[in-house]
Amino acid sequence: MLDLNTHYVSERLEAPDAFKDLFTHFYVARNGTDQAIRKTLVPTFQTMMVFSLGSPIGLKSTVGSAIDIDGAIVLGPIKQPLEYILRR
Repeated sequence: MLDLNTHYVSERLEAPDAFKDLFTHFYVARNGTDQAIRKTLVPTFQTMMVFSLGSPIGLKSTVGSAIDIDGAIVLGPIKQPLEYILRR
């Protein structure tokens, strides 16, 4: 069984003071496994910017719409759960 505690890294970083008027925080996630990791983003009714600095990130809505993020995208407000897939 895969131990995500040693291969999946995620953390929330507070925004520096210079950016607090624009961002509340930064969330960083990295998949260090050979398998795709699926997580769910819960609704926040906020807008978010998503950056993919490696492999494209898969994003799927509850109604079945799906996209791959290869670069950056602005989403929001987030009103429904979104499944995201972090590939290696």
